[in-house]
Amino acid sequence: MIDVSVIIPCYNAEDYIDKCLNIILSDKLKNIEVILINDGSKDNTINKLNKYKKEYKQIKIIDQENAGQAIARNRALSKAKGKYIMFVDIDDFLEKDALYKMFTAAEKNKSDYVYCDFYKHYEKSDEVFRNNKIQDTKKNAILANYAPWGKLISRELIKEIDFKFLEGKIFEDIAVMPLTAAKSKKPYYLAEPLYYYNLANVNSTIRTPKYKKKYEDIFEVSDYIYEQFVHDNNIFKYKDEFEYIFLNGILRCNVLLFSKYKEGLINIGKLRKNVLKKFPNIQNNKYAKEENVKTRFITQLTLHLPPKLLYMIKKIVN
Repeated sequence: MIDVSVIIPCYNAEDYIDKCLNIILSDKLKNIEVILINDGSKDNTINKLNKYKKEYKQIKIIDQENAGQAIARNRALSKAKGKYIMFVDIDDFLEKDALYKMFTAAEKNKSDYVYCDFYKHYEKSDEVFRNNKIQDTKKNAILANYAPWGKLISRELIKEIDFKFLEGKIFEDIAVMPLTAAKSKKPYYLAEPLYYYNLANVNSTIRTPKYKKKYEDIFEVSDYIYEQFVHDNNIFKYKDEFEYIFLNGILRCNVLLFSKYKEGLINIGKLRKNVLKKFPNIQNNKYAKEENVKTRFITQLTLHLPPKLLYMIKKIVN
């Protein structure tokens, strides 16, 4: 059996392919497959991927019409043969021997869900982000960054919970990753930054100058998470953790996102109502109380400040 299947969606990624793939292919862990999904790229992506395929037997390519990241990942997942799965974004990259370290940690600790620290990678510097909010490994896994990258997930767990990304939606990561962590039997925290999250990429979905109707996917994502949360007793017992996810990942982040655009202001009240209906006492969340003064102040702004004032503040700050 292959040790790890690395799944990498690619869209107009010609500038990032070499760095991302060269690090993965030089990893000490050699029994891997790298599944690259060309998601309807209009640049030279597919040609560059095919060059790697000719040179490396570990490379597999799926070439499809543009369908979005969730569909691309799900399609690759259905073909993956690894004992563990790792998702990587093509504009990001791994630390040296990250696969070997995470695989070794999973095997040694008999873990079905390994998560690590990561770097926030800027144009001229890197900042370490620690996923160590609390000591409880399971609760910590739920609270860890919501992205699929920086995790090693066992095939057994993926099959058991029928793991899939929400297709056709953005924010599909927060819709599934905390739930997956909550359903894992033995998560393990590897306290080492092994992933570089590229914040220098100005083409990111949430860093565009124009408002996108897709931002409103957060309402459907919010309802999906909550439905899963309330109907599974094994997840419902992590109420404090999921309440904080709604405060931080659903409410705070997306109120600030909507406030960047005039077209988004109408959705701020709607989002507040959506979240507060689910968690009426959300601002008293135990984890929220432990945040620093600045973050608690931002929470109060996102909960109570009129949308137009938020918009004006964002304009001034930016």
